[in-house]
Amino acid sequence: MKRSTKKVIISGFLAFILMMPTSAAIVRAQDRETPQKGVETLEEVVPSPAPNMKYYTVAPCRVLDTRYGTGISSNSNLFGPVFSGNTITFWTTEFCNVPYPEAKAVHVNIAAVYPTGPGFLTAYAHGTPRPQAAVLNFGNVFGLNAISNAVTVPICESFCSDDMSIYTSRTTHIVVDVMGYYRQ
Repeated sequence: MKRSTKKVIISGFLAFILMMPTSAAIVRAQDRETPQKGVETLEEVVPSPAPNMKYYTVAPCRVLDTRYGTGISSNSNLFGPVFSGNTITFWTTEFCNVPYPEAKAVHVNIAAVYPTGPGFLTAYAHGTPRPQAAVLNFGNVFGLNAISNAVTVPICESFCSDDMSIYTSRTTHIVVDVMGYYRQ
C-alpha cells in the first residue's frame, strides 16, 4: 500500500470518529464520581428491565417472519404483510432456548421489510396496553427494502395466549430475531 493511500484511510477513519455523536460515549464504572452531563455508566445505556434480572444470550433465532409465515401464534395470521393500524401477536419463548415462564423480557432485533411508506412499529408484552413509544421508525428511502432495530421488550408472564405484540402504523412485513432474554 502506498504512503498516500495510508493517509487517506487514516484520515477517513479519523473523520468517522470525529463525526460520532458525543452522547454515545460510555464512561467506565470507576469514573462515576466524576460528575458529567449525559450518559455516565453502562447501566444507564443498557438498563435491566427490572431489578435483580440477569441477561442470557442465545444463538440468534428467528421467531417471526411474515414473508414466509414463520412463527407461532394462537390468534394471528403470520403469513403476509401486517396491514396499517393492525397488531400481530406471537410467541418468543418455548423455542430458541428462551425458557417460559422464567423469561421476563427478550432482547430482539425487529425489522420492517418492504414497508408501503413511512411509519413505525411498537413492540410490547401481549395483554398490556400499547405504549406510545415506537421501537422502530421507517421512511421512504429509495432502494432500502428493510430497516431494523435491536430492542428489549417485556413479555407476557402468565396465562398468555401469546407473549409479544407488535403494532404497525403502515403495511409491512415484520421479521423478529431473538438474541437473548432476561430472567431473575
